[in-house]
Amino acid sequence: MAEVKSVHVLSSARGRGVAHALMRHLIAVAQSDGLRALVLETGSSQDFAAARRLYQGLGFTYCGPIPGYVADPNSVFLRLGLDPAG
Repeated sequence: MAEVKSVHVLSSARGRGVAHALMRHLIAVAQSDGLRALVLETGSSQDFAAARRLYQGLGFTYCGPIPGYVADPNSVFLRLGLDPAG
């Protein structure tokens, strides 16, 4: 398992699929490295709605707090199970 710490795309580049392409590449690398899951924490407010849609569109699902975090109303946690075979 590995944690995705931060994905940030400049506002001038948003809406062009950059974050989606970065995440697809990261997922492919994680799979080829034999990882079983990717996890992340993001904000729960409306400010992070686009990020949550991105992650959900890639197959991430909501989960409980990930290692190193505690439950927090300002955070949501997501997990993507990986098939190391690709």
